Amino acid sequence: MEEIRRTVAPSRLFYLLLIAIWVMILALVTAVLFIMFPPSEYTLTESYVEEETHRPAEYWRYLRYQDKLEECQPYMATLAEGEYEAVFLAMYSLESFDKEDFQNYRGVAMLKIEPVPDNSLELLGVLEQLLSCDELPEQIYLGIDPIKMEQHLAWEEELDWQSTIAALIREHEEISWEVLLAYPSLAEWQLLAETEREQGIAGYRRAMETLTPLENLTLFYIGSQEWLVCNQDNYTEDSTLNVSVTHTMMLSVFCDQNYIVTEDNQEELLEELEETLDIWLQNPPYVKVRAGDTLVFLGDSIFGNYTDSTSVPGVAAYFTGANCINCGYGGICLATGDWNIAGIDVIANLCNGQTGDIPEGKAAYSGIQDFAQGGEVNGRLVFLINYGINDYLWGNPIELEDKYAVNSYTGAMRTGIEQLQMFFPDAEIVVLSPSYITYWDCGIQIVGENGGILKEYVEAAIEVAQEYGLPYMNIYEDLETCAETEDILLADGVHLNERGRFRLGMLICEKLDDIIQ
Repeated sequence: MEEIRRTVAPSRLFYLLLIAIWVMILALVTAVLFIMFPPSEYTLTESYVEEETHRPAEYWRYLRYQDKLEECQPYMATLAEGEYEAVFLAMYSLESFDKEDFQNYRGVAMLKIEPVPDNSLELLGVLEQLLSCDELPEQIYLGIDPIKMEQHLAWEEELDWQSTIAALIREHEEISWEVLLAYPSLAEWQLLAETEREQGIAGYRRAMETLTPLENLTLFYIGSQEWLVCNQDNYTEDSTLNVSVTHTMMLSVFCDQNYIVTEDNQEELLEELEETLDIWLQNPPYVKVRAGDTLVFLGDSIFGNYTDSTSVPGVAAYFTGANCINCGYGGICLATGDWNIAGIDVIANLCNGQTGDIPEGKAAYSGIQDFAQGGEVNGRLVFLINYGINDYLWGNPIELEDKYAVNSYTGAMRTGIEQLQMFFPDAEIVVLSPSYITYWDCGIQIVGENGGILKEYVEAAIEVAQEYGLPYMNIYEDLETCAETEDILLADGVHLNERGRFRLGMLICEKLDDIIQ
């Protein structure tokens, strides 16, 4: 027994020694922390930030704030050289904004401040730094993210960032301010807890209420638009808008002055945002995934004028996952006439795998190449044919005695359908009627001696589809219904805007589920 006690005793001493060492280490760590985070008072920014902070999280945030100011210092030095009339500072990435667009379309040399302020402290600090420069810009483009601005630390709870920014803007009435509120994607909203979403929407409301009355400021908000936020292909992997959509937004917002927030429409915009989030987060539209399928879009400018993620094929590609090939060609009729290229020519070229006389740069040119080089289609091959608006506008005859006369609308339609059936016997063909327009009294004016009203072309397209036993979509009727409650057309009354293209893309996705299993 004595021998056993001698064996155990050193073991206990070892553990006591180990505990003592740990106590000494903890004491040392405590001392270091006390030195690093002394309970002293300091001011993070002289004008806008509360004092009396010593918590580690606040200290590190202060260090990040200082780093952000240092990152921005070279931009301030560049601005001081006096070569720029405008500055763009935003709480979201400006990578996809092209400063040449501002030079070409707004006539201003614009300096992008690349470092992104991540919170109210950083934004206010960089703004104060910017406005203290000797050479002030004539115009400031400012991107505010109310969700980030609402994410306070405990000591910031009383920080009224809206009033602070408003005060800065009032102090510099000689500067023209254009503020674009952030436009998070649906996926980003989805990552937030319900309380965080409510807090974020409340932040947008406070920003709008505070900033809209300012006389030297124009406020824009595009983030409630379903066509933008619900199509994730509009965004890159890091939640930045892709280059093409950014260019479109820049022209629409800063040039055409669309999406302006006023005291009268701000509640409507926020209700639109809440409604979009409720629908898409709680009960999103069902669209069948068609990965492996190929959808070929044959048509005029309704398909062909846009080739990015906001185009009709682009919308269908995102929601179905199918390989969507855009063979649209803006301005062409389906029927032949006194023009070099007609829709029937595009169909013939597609069947032969040749671009023919189609100019490079047209969607149909690259679309035919993509289709020809794509090899064998593993899934379903679906052709969607949508012509007729230009046939109406040019007064092309709807039907001639020769039912295959390619200088008539229905003759060209029959010829095109039979060509596709001969070259691709296993493919599905879906006929889409001409789209809805408001031009020429909603298409009731008749052009020339041989033309008809637009609805006659709509009926003719459906009749040809029925003649061949093909599925069809009356998109004229569907878009006419949409137009009763929404602005879906451009000012020309013919072409679809972003909202209209999104609506048509979703209509095609949903109706394909009904007609093609």
